[in-house]
Amino acid sequence: MIAVPGLLGVFWGAPLIAREVEAGTHRLVWNQSVTRTRWLAVKLATVGLAAVAVTGLLSLLVTWWAGPLDQVAMDRFSPLLFSARGIAPLGYAAFAFTVGACAGLLIRRTVPAMAVTLAVFAAVQILLPVAVRPYLQEPVHTDVALDLSESTSGRYTLLRSGSGAEARVDVEVSRPGGWVVSGASPVLDRAGRDTGRSLACAEAAGCTVPTDLHTRIAYQPADRYWAFQWSETAICLALAGLMGGFCVWWLRRRRS
Repeated sequence: MIAVPGLLGVFWGAPLIAREVEAGTHRLVWNQSVTRTRWLAVKLATVGLAAVAVTGLLSLLVTWWAGPLDQVAMDRFSPLLFSARGIAPLGYAAFAFTVGACAGLLIRRTVPAMAVTLAVFAAVQILLPVAVRPYLQEPVHTDVALDLSESTSGRYTLLRSGSGAEARVDVEVSRPGGWVVSGASPVLDRAGRDTGRSLACAEAAGCTVPTDLHTRIAYQPADRYWAFQWSETAICLALAGLMGGFCVWWLRRRRS
């Protein structure tokens, strides 16, 4: 499902204009009564809407089929799952298609335009979850108490430096369906100070471990899932609209 929008952009979007230019058939069309703007708008609208419709149908089927699995896993914010469920693939399909159309219009050769489309789409698939999605909404911050007596049960992973002078904890917080975005957090005492070395001897015999330890995390609640879906889809559709407008402007500007 993640690859479908990119494939549509590569095989439907990139050849849309580049193939016409390579074959020279665009000259025949432009010498008729149909204007360049209308010719381009019709091609972008019809094929683009078809690409979005195909992606939407596949996304609907995948979301329905994987619904029970996603309810058990409670991990819909995962980068691989988020981009392959709900309405997000529709935005990616519109974006990938217009990227292909723009690449074909600028490069005027089908194969290079397909390669550029694939590279741009892959870059966006990596950048959006890392650089944009975590900041779509302000995360919720909360303190989580640490019960070190359960540190051997797998709830907490203690990460120590080679000298044993510093200790950090990576907490797997029970936030059903939520998305913990803070990563590794320092271990804090009751006053909120970083304890640092206080856990260095947690596994040593007879070691006294401070009480009232906690850590601070930032997470996105599970009920924000659809808000994130709509926001990311809107971003992709806005980028698609900008690129479609650029295609029209570029075509009207170039007379040769």
